[in-house]
Amino acid sequence: MENNDNEENLLRSVALQNAQTILAARQRAEEELLQAKAALEKKTSELAHSLAMVRATLEATTDGILVTDNAGTVIDFNEKFVAFWRISPVILQQKLYRLLQDSMAAQCLDPYSFLAKEESIHSHSPTESVDILPLSDGRICERYSRLQVVDGASVGRVWTFRDVTQQRRVEFALREEGRILELLNKTGTAIASHLKLESLLQEITDAATELSGAKFGAFFHNSKGDGGEVLMLYTLSGASREAFEQLGHPRVTALFGPTFRGEPPIRSDDIVHDPRYGKWPPHHGMPPGHLPVRSYLAVPVVSRSGEVIGGLFFGHPEPGIFTERTERILVGIAAQAAVAVDNARLYEASQAAAAERSRLLDSERSARQLAEEQNRSKDDFLAMLGHELRNPLSAISAGVKVVQLVGPTSEKATNAYDIISRQTVHLNRIVDDLLDAARMLAGKISLQKQQIDLADAVKTCLAALETAGRTADHFIAVSLEQVLVDADPTRLEQIISNLLTNALRYTPSRGVISISVEVKAGEAVLTVSDNGIGMSASLIDRVFEPFVQGERSLDRSQGGLGIGLTLVRKLVELHGGSISLTSLGMGHGSTATVHLPMCAILASHTESTLSTLADKRRAKVLLIEDNPDAREMTSTMLQLSDYHVIQAENGMRGLELAAMYCPDVAVIDIGLPDLTGYEVAKRLRADIHSRDMRLIALTGYSGQEDVQRALDAGFDKHMAKPVNFSRLVSALELLTASSI
Repeated sequence: MENNDNEENLLRSVALQNAQTILAARQRAEEELLQAKAALEKKTSELAHSLAMVRATLEATTDGILVTDNAGTVIDFNEKFVAFWRISPVILQQKLYRLLQDSMAAQCLDPYSFLAKEESIHSHSPTESVDILPLSDGRICERYSRLQVVDGASVGRVWTFRDVTQQRRVEFALREEGRILELLNKTGTAIASHLKLESLLQEITDAATELSGAKFGAFFHNSKGDGGEVLMLYTLSGASREAFEQLGHPRVTALFGPTFRGEPPIRSDDIVHDPRYGKWPPHHGMPPGHLPVRSYLAVPVVSRSGEVIGGLFFGHPEPGIFTERTERILVGIAAQAAVAVDNARLYEASQAAAAERSRLLDSERSARQLAEEQNRSKDDFLAMLGHELRNPLSAISAGVKVVQLVGPTSEKATNAYDIISRQTVHLNRIVDDLLDAARMLAGKISLQKQQIDLADAVKTCLAALETAGRTADHFIAVSLEQVLVDADPTRLEQIISNLLTNALRYTPSRGVISISVEVKAGEAVLTVSDNGIGMSASLIDRVFEPFVQGERSLDRSQGGLGIGLTLVRKLVELHGGSISLTSLGMGHGSTATVHLPMCAILASHTESTLSTLADKRRAKVLLIEDNPDAREMTSTMLQLSDYHVIQAENGMRGLELAAMYCPDVAVIDIGLPDLTGYEVAKRLRADIHSRDMRLIALTGYSGQEDVQRALDAGFDKHMAKPVNFSRLVSALELLTASSI
């Protein structure tokens, strides 16, 4: 019993101790739990604060930020990203980066480049990447991405999108400002260094066109020609001269006039809406083929003295190109240009003055040399005259003495009489030549013209020389075509005799002399050739001067006073003709060629030839000319030549009249107000009813390329203005000969 009680007491004691231990352990556990809870709450609070700080940081930045994982899921983004890309809430809720990509790509100027770059980034996983995205609304975005790495492994990517529009605009403005300053500096240097006016104006035009941003620019300026006339010239930049050549220069209209009067600049964002535009005939706007112009800017160039030197004109096919700042820059360039032009003109004037001084000095030296040569020539002439007079006088004196010694009836006296007679004729010819030379120098030679057969005149002169025995030692070859000329018979024979006498004088015995008369290009042509001593090149240049002769020996076997060819040239010119001398050099003979106008009606022409000429004069000529005075005068001249003239003031009217009247020839001005002369020619050639019509082009452009352009357009003949009427009639006769 006692043992049981002890055991129970022991168990109770142990249980009590266990309960106390458990209670203490529980108390400690509860305390630890409370401490852990407090620590957890503190950590949670710190984490929440950290996340809030991260979020605040994300939202505080000016960039749009997007975070994605490797699976293409959107992890996070800030409001700047949403606002920048204007992402809809529906897309955001799905958290799929693919949908965001499509939305962003649609806003890019080049969606394919955007997506290609994205694909490249995802394929190659660079640590970081950066590129520029131009957006379709004009904004510019800088896209930056960086790989997210946690514990050495890639978990996703952070994307940053920054609006750099303003930054880029500032950078562009700075670059543009630098470019303009560089151009202005370059232009100022060029303007200061150029002293040649044309190259200076070209430099100004090029620089101003580039600075203004114009598609093309031109500088029209006034210049004086050699005759003192005012010419409108131009330099061009940004367009070919061919684009301007058929349009002419700006006329003083309501639009262009203020610039040429030196009034303030004219700047228009769209010139076709300017009230001054399109008010002037014939085009009432841009001429056909003109370079397209919407933006327009014109600035006068005025010198310090107030002279309007010209105007700078700029154009662009798009509206709104030229700004107020552009205008200010070009006004400054125009002011610089005016100073530079003044300087260039002063330089050119000084150069011209220096050249004039040099020319005057050269002229004075030449005049002195010429005077000395003329004095020598006169001395030589007097010596020759003395020699030429003494020879016949000696023969006459000796003949008289013979008659006195042998008596007047003897055979020797008869021979002496013949010598005296011949020498008297020779003296008379010398005196006549001297008198003619004096009359020529005084301008008192007059002609008594009549219709003469040139071939008959040659025959008469040859007969006289044969009678005098002058041709006995030479072979004479004659080829004469009958041709009538209006000439003074005495003077014409004087021309022929002088040429034949010279040929005989300077051709040795048994030499050959050829004389021909023929018709060439509507003129009578007399040719006298020999195989005599010939002439040097230096002598040919002077042979028509008074008192000049060929090479002389002391015995003066050829004789002569050196005034024959001077008289011949003057007489030929008085007849409206020309003369030329040629020689292959000493020992190779020489050729004299005289051109004389034929009679208006040739008696030698056959009846069929006269009929053909009459038919030509009755040919129908269509004259297309926009200038009323030129059209009227040309028409009158053609009518006086018996042509039937049909007049048209422009290309379209000309085409209508061509269809109505079927003319034989059309004379067409190139610079017409509606269609160019080239276009009229092409249309006439394309029409089956007018394709065979003969066409003559009239134009102020006479370069080889202009002639070729006319021929390419279908013209048969190109003639430069002002038109030589004789040449025009000749061309009409030639063309109508094959068209009638």
